[in-house]
Amino acid sequence: MRRIGAGSTMLFSMKFAAVVISDQQDFIEIIARGRARGADAVILGCTEIGLLIGPEHTQLSLFDSAKLHAKAAADFADGKPPAGAVFS
Repeated sequence: MRRIGAGSTMLFSMKFAAVVISDQQDFIEIIARGRARGADAVILGCTEIGLLIGPEHTQLSLFDSAKLHAKAAADFADGKPPAGAVFS
């Protein structure tokens, strides 16, 4: 495990290596490094990350797991099939 920065921490996982992130700037820098390596999107896989990172922080597409789960729950409650679901 590698520690970046200081202060309160959040966990971030990339290529099976746990990284401890301490602030918003750490996330922005990691996203920029991913973009430089060819990433075209970012999955905000921990529900709290969407509170720190938004479209104003990167040109990459963002997929916020909290928003995606909330939408799926609302759709389910409305009786809509999940997006991309295939029923046979």
